[in-house]
Amino acid sequence: MQLRTEAAHRAVLKAQEAASLLEPTADAEVAQKLATVAAMLQSKLPPKEVRQGYIRLLSSYPPDLLNHACEAVIKKWKYPSFPKVADFIEEIKEEYDDRVRNKLWWQERINASAWSEPPPRSARGARPIGSVTAKIKEKLDGSHS
Repeated sequence: MQLRTEAAHRAVLKAQEAASLLEPTADAEVAQKLATVAAMLQSKLPPKEVRQGYIRLLSSYPPDLLNHACEAVIKKWKYPSFPKVADFIEEIKEEYDDRVRNKLWWQERINASAWSEPPPRSARGARPIGSVTAKIKEKLDGSHS
């Protein structure tokens, strides 16, 4: 397939860029960030099983958003307990949703208009309308005799 226009090519690049902004964070990096949050808040990390849940849920977010969430939680958290997963997600949910919508928007632009038109009907083996009409007339004329 060929891209129809330069604008279509730009749309593909924008869609790739939008997708790259949604790349997940590695589990080890999430674990390290959680340890940093615990140290900064002078709080205990949750037990290993619970921590695995934090890692599983938070690793789906991109590293830059997760950094923002951790910084925001550190700045705002006032309690002796470790923050809940929702406290991290709350800080970045809106930005993450915007990125998802942006990615989908670019994908729709690509799907709607970026690729070249399909080949003409005659090139795909379709018969011209005149020959179809002639065959129908022949059958109609032949059935009345």
